Parts: sequence; structure tokens; C-alpha cells
Amino acid sequence: MALAELATPARVGKYLAQTVTDLETVDDDSLQQACDDANAVVLDHLMRPSLTGLSEEVQAAVVFVATKVAARIYRNPSEFTVESFGEASHTYVDPRILTGDERAQLRRARSARVVRGPIQTLGSTNA
Repeated sequence: MALAELATPARVGKYLAQTVTDLETVDDDSLQQACDDANAVVLDHLMRPSLTGLSEEVQAAVVFVATKVAARIYRNPSEFTVESFGEASHTYVDPRILTGDERAQLRRARSARVVRGPIQTLGSTNA
């Protein structure tokens, strides 16, 4: 199982099915944009261009985090932090900022750096 993609509309749709009662109301273009944004946030945090070189277990964890972030971005596209409804209010986490748990899940992927180019060592040359 090679996971080439991070968050996809299909994955996020399945994740949202746990909280959204009518998935027919999901806007496909907005969901794709949320996926693109989440993938960029996660890959930027990892300082990697892709998942290439990561074990399947680590890739699965990265995909899970990207899917959660995409769902959060889709549900809160205006990046509200607090929303009030009369006397009640709801506080959100900025959807584009990774939570502590998400950063912890990505730690293994971030530490598996991609080596760019050959490693060269300089030795002393005594003439």
C-alpha cells in the first residue's frame, strides 16, 4: 500500500461523515481547496516536498493528520476563532495551525529527513 496522496476529498468526506449529517451539502470545490491547503500546511511542517522515502506506517500517520486538518479547514474556512449565537459562543482552533497532538504524530516523519545531494567530507590535505 503506497500512499502517494495526502488529504483527498474522498478521505475527508469519509472523515466528515462522522460529523456532517447530509454529505450532499458538501461543496466539492471548497473541499478540494481545503485538501490542497491542508496538504501544503503538513508538507511545510515536515519540510518535505512529498511522502517519498517514509515508511508506510509513517505515511499513514501523515495522511491522517492532513485529513483532519483538511476537515477543520473545510468546516471553518473563515478562520473564526470565536463565534457567538446570542448568549452561547463557540471557540475554534485556527484551522491552519497544527495542534500539539498533530505535531507529535508528525514528529517521526519530520525527523526522517531527505538527504539532498551527496554528503562530502573535507579532509586535511597536507602538501
